[in-house]
Amino acid sequence: MAVTVKPRESCRWDAAALGEIMLRLDPGEGRIRTARSFKVWEGGGEYNVVRGLRRCFGLRTTVVTAIVENDVGRLLEDLMLQGGVDLSHVKWTPFDGIGRNARVGLNFTERGYGLRGAVGCSDRGWSAASQLAPGDVNWKKLFEEERMRKRLTAALQEDADVIGLSILSGAHMHICPRVMELLRDKGLTDVLVVVGEIIPDVDIPRLNEIGITGVFLPGTPMQEIVEFIRKHARSRMETI
Repeated sequence: MAVTVKPRESCRWDAAALGEIMLRLDPGEGRIRTARSFKVWEGGGEYNVVRGLRRCFGLRTTVVTAIVENDVGRLLEDLMLQGGVDLSHVKWTPFDGIGRNARVGLNFTERGYGLRGAVGCSDRGWSAASQLAPGDVNWKKLFEEERMRKRLTAALQEDADVIGLSILSGAHMHICPRVMELLRDKGLTDVLVVVGEIIPDVDIPRLNEIGITGVFLPGTPMQEIVEFIRKHARSRMETI
């Protein structure tokens, strides 16, 4: 069975991981039960993969997880930032002061020597990541960015004068600003962007402010849309 791999330039991320990330406490050459100090690292099976892809191969990676909002959680964040993995999809869970509701998981790991095997001891009950529930992760944000880049890449390759967005998800106030930002990054401020869907009246002025003046609601006559595009799209004749 043939597998179709999408072009890298059409994707926002080369890899995304979902899983718990813990503080890994290493007693060095000592044992956990008698150690008086530990080296601290970050770790988690899924996270280790995207961290390795980022650090070893320079790939664009992100992780979906949850971390408690306290100093221990910020220590974990600091270690993760050094790994270079994008953290924009991390959910920060409020701290209740004692860790009864959520906490950062801990993993103690001894090294193995000769016949003595490595020893692992996890203290990860009721961690923030273990409590992630449906609705906690903005999957639309994660995957819409990939689709947006794919569509914009095609438009740029064809030197499009107009980009039309048809958004049925109701996420227009997330998608449209992102599209305009990507166009600005490419220096394409003269490309006309129009959007059509069921859009609340209160959102139309906000779309106008970011540069989308063509907002067409259901039932708009096709001729009205055509005339708007003819009037506002840049003219190729000007560059001939």
